[in-house]
Amino acid sequence: MGKSNQWSEEAHRRLSNARKAQGYSDSAKAGLAAAMALPDGQRGPQHRDAKLWVLISPDGQEHYVINLKDWARKHAEWFDFVQDDTDRDRVAHNIRTGIGQIVRSMKQQRKHPVYTYKGWQLGDWPREK
Repeated sequence: MGKSNQWSEEAHRRLSNARKAQGYSDSAKAGLAAAMALPDGQRGPQHRDAKLWVLISPDGQEHYVINLKDWARKHAEWFDFVQDDTDRDRVAHNIRTGIGQIVRSMKQQRKHPVYTYKGWQLGDWPREK
């Protein structure tokens, strides 16, 4: 086995003090605050990675969606998830993943293709907004 380098408490303290002296201690917090101040770094249709999705509901109605995950947070009850579910982000992730599996099936990247998620279908390829 290789040699294990154990850092002493004094070594940890020296490194921490050196980083504080160079101003690193608050850089992560400041960077996060700056990113969240930009419109394309926030949730919603303005997010930089948002795409345009065309979804077809089980009753045949077309829905044009920008930023699928954000839309799924707001409309989780349409997918038969409990309306008072406390973790809306998790539900949105499940919906986004389910619809994503349809895309993978269309690209022939799944061994067992699926073309619906809880009765919802994909009307067109996701596109850049």
